[in-house]
Amino acid sequence: MPALAVFLILLAVLIGSWYLVPTPWANLLLNLWRRQSGLTSHIVSVSSIRWHYLKGGKGPVLVLLHGFGADTGCWLPLASRLGQQFSLVIPDLPGFGESEPPQKLQFNIEAQALRLMAFLDELEISHCLVAGNSMGGYLATQLADLDPERVRALWLLAPLGVRTVPPGAELEAIDSGETRAGEIKSVRYYKNEFLPTVFNKNVRIPYPLLATQARRAMARQAFVPAMLSQARFESEPLESIARRVKHPALVQWGDKDQVVNPAGLPILESAFENASATITPNCGHLPMFEKPGESARLFLKFLDDYRLR
Repeated sequence: MPALAVFLILLAVLIGSWYLVPTPWANLLLNLWRRQSGLTSHIVSVSSIRWHYLKGGKGPVLVLLHGFGADTGCWLPLASRLGQQFSLVIPDLPGFGESEPPQKLQFNIEAQALRLMAFLDELEISHCLVAGNSMGGYLATQLADLDPERVRALWLLAPLGVRTVPPGAELEAIDSGETRAGEIKSVRYYKNEFLPTVFNKNVRIPYPLLATQARRAMARQAFVPAMLSQARFESEPLESIARRVKHPALVQWGDKDQVVNPAGLPILESAFENASATITPNCGHLPMFEKPGESARLFLKFLDDYRLR
């Protein structure tokens, strides 16, 4: 068989495997992306709960908490910009990503904060900056309230949990029964129906990563309604928790957020004792992924303004 024919067959096999067997490709791409961001992957068991987390960088510890249904991957674009100045710790919260599955866990924010405290104890992190997106922002604020000596400052990106404004359009659709929480019908549905609700613009994600995320979401979707309900309605409102928090807080929101209503921003700006609030234009629910450079600059300026570095 001519060498050209062999080459073309091998090329066809590789291209086909990209779509037909995406998991090995996804693992390869994730490992490359993590390495490029200066991060390594780790597993730790805390109170019989398996945690997967990424760590890397140097400097003061910055803990990054993802939102509902997300995982460590949502922080990778930001990590490459902050790893030279901070020791990054990025966990998959239990119930998400590669950490403990959700079956036996409670998802009200206080229960999640207590798990997070035990995780930080295990890693011997006694002082840290904490950033959180969506549910992660809610969790970060609860952590600061329950464990104020550990937390130095907060960075909340489109945080879930404000009750004194209507929910965002997507949460409103869930509450009205128009859509079912967590329902992902296929990889195509995930790409064409779900992702446009979290991003303002079309974000290009390689197919293997897209397929892996979609299939992970489909495997978890039977648990999602109860998980989301516990986080939203069996937890103290975020603005109430914020009134007890004395730490400096940066609240950042995308103006095109369809998931959590940006009208919560002035509510939180008033609730926190020391708050800076900013709207990021032309941005959806994940500023750290969609606008990583701008988000990093905002955070560093915030730290400088409060003399935190």
